[in-house]
Amino acid sequence: MWTVDEILNIIKKISGSDEMKNLIKILTFVIVTLFCVNVSANDEVDEQLIAKNIEAATRLIESNPTGVNYLFRASLYFNNLQYNETISDCNQALELGYDEEQIYELRATSYINIDKYDEAIDDCNTLLNKNPQNINAY
Repeated sequence: MWTVDEILNIIKKISGSDEMKNLIKILTFVIVTLFCVNVSANDEVDEQLIAKNIEAATRLIESNPTGVNYLFRASLYFNNLQYNETISDCNQALELGYDEEQIYELRATSYINIDKYDEAIDDCNTLLNKNPQNINAY
């Protein structure tokens, strides 16, 4: 399994044109999704690996503070049961204009895990307004 640092080095090598930057955004989203599925499926996650990946994601945000990068780190925090940090990064992604359904799903689930049910309901309602077919919002 690749570390976030290895993935970031590959991304840095191929970035340049606007087309490549758009492709990188898409690939980053796919990588985030696949990484989170892999972490969720693995009961014995290496805590040091997660910590290294959170550090790498933080460096990525420092060099390129985009919504997708905040979502990436939020997903890492979520998988490490750091729900307040997850919520904070989801908020940052939204403030930067990255208004994706996955952000609301992740934030709502984090709110549930820290017993903030009203906020979770608000996010679920936002999801339903954006996409009434999103079964995760019910």
